[in-house]
Amino acid sequence: MIHPFTLIEKKELQSSFFLKWFTALLLSCFYINVSAQLSGNITIGTKRAAPFNTLKAAVDEMKAVGVDGNVCLLLEDDKYETEPLELTDIQNIKPATVIKIKPAIGANPLIVLTSGTDLLTLSTIGRIFIDGRYNEQDTAHHISFKAMDIITLNTIETKLQEERMSFSIRNCNLISENTGSYGIYHQDIRVLKNCIFINPDTVICTNNNFYNFSQSIYNQTFNFVCDSNKFYNSGSSGIEPEAVFISIYTNKLKGKIQIRNNIFYNCIVPFRINAAQSDIDMVCNKISCNINSEFGVVIWGATSVNFINNIIAGTISVGLHISSQVSANIAYNTIRIKPIIASSYSDCFATCLFVNFPLHEQIIENNILELDESNIANISPVHVISGLSRCSGCSTCGGPRMLTEAGNCFNHVTPQAYFGFCTQELYKTYSDWVKSRNKTNATSVDKANSFVSSTDLHLTAPNHQGIPIPEITTDIEGNPRDPLHPDAGAYEYKGNTEIQPDFTFQNTCQPTAFTFTNASSFTSPIWDFGD
Repeated sequence: MIHPFTLIEKKELQSSFFLKWFTALLLSCFYINVSAQLSGNITIGTKRAAPFNTLKAAVDEMKAVGVDGNVCLLLEDDKYETEPLELTDIQNIKPATVIKIKPAIGANPLIVLTSGTDLLTLSTIGRIFIDGRYNEQDTAHHISFKAMDIITLNTIETKLQEERMSFSIRNCNLISENTGSYGIYHQDIRVLKNCIFINPDTVICTNNNFYNFSQSIYNQTFNFVCDSNKFYNSGSSGIEPEAVFISIYTNKLKGKIQIRNNIFYNCIVPFRINAAQSDIDMVCNKISCNINSEFGVVIWGATSVNFINNIIAGTISVGLHISSQVSANIAYNTIRIKPIIASSYSDCFATCLFVNFPLHEQIIENNILELDESNIANISPVHVISGLSRCSGCSTCGGPRMLTEAGNCFNHVTPQAYFGFCTQELYKTYSDWVKSRNKTNATSVDKANSFVSSTDLHLTAPNHQGIPIPEITTDIEGNPRDPLHPDAGAYEYKGNTEIQPDFTFQNTCQPTAFTFTNASSFTSPIWDFGD
């Protein structure tokens, strides 16, 4: 006979054992799930176990199991042939989470798309960083992408301001495989009453090479930094002609666009910006074109424009076009064009600088504006500088007189060209314009500068034509400006023995490093990408 207390004791023991077993099972399942989420450095290559033996499988694994902190995908193979990659809707990702793609030490990965058109699509919160360097001191480009469209940034819906994505790419080669292609394509931004559709809110593009895209960058984010990139033959094919096109149509949010230290080789319409309510700084860029471009740089909209220490040169019809109620500071630029085709825009056929509807102040100081219209001598009007409607200081249009003009060198090669700040009032020279205004304090001149060559726009002699601008102390190469008698144009004269090749036209050279000093200098968005 079994004692009743013995049965009770056994049942309690069995119940206690079952409870402990069930608890341990739950805990083990929990820990298995957590351990499955990705974190830290993960090497991707054919020698690795699945799912990390291919780039496609690794990205799909990240989407499926989520992340538990920052993730760095290290690419150890020299070639990855892949189907389209979609980095979207990652579980457990936080706005501060960094997902980085880097080369493993010693590897030079080439990522090639084998099917479809879009190589990498991003649509997730967090901070996405593609870094082609081995370390911060590395200056090489170890990662290359080859596809029709390389990177697509898709818009996502969120109700929380902090749930946004930032995207950065640096030291990579992006190579087009077809016409009508994009290097980086960012879809539209929509701001509604209760939701914000935005992704990402910040794009930083640094020291990359773009080859043969219809549009190297199509961007619609509010904060955009484009620094030290090279663009080769962009806009030369396809339906969209611009090398870099920035379009921000909403007037709900104010943005900051910073374009600096970039080089454009043979790009049709190298840069176009449609940017309502955005401040634009475009500084120390070099643009050359030998393939008949209608425009060099086009800026429509915007709140303010700083266009400083830039070069625009080549077979371009309109060097710089600024339009639509923009306050502009245009200083220390060299714009030297030789149009072959006539611009189709309104009645402006060819001009170095075209300012349209300037309802706010225009400051034009210390520039070299030179037009060689010999290829289109039978087409008129052609201008060294001009504007349309409500122009700066025109007695014919009756527009506001809000022009500050000083320290410039104006020149046109043949007498067929005209000078004027309006298409309604044109003069043969700047001097004639000054006389018509009875100006007694004019500091600009009609002057042809001496350059090293037609493709090297370093000065062979100082012009000392500029007026001191305290906020701008260096030229396009970082050389100090003369504090009392600076040279007009992008280059400060350094002496013949110090002249270096002009990287605007030498495709095989690397751009000269420099530091730009300006009281209103750039302030990049502060993002921690895990460097």
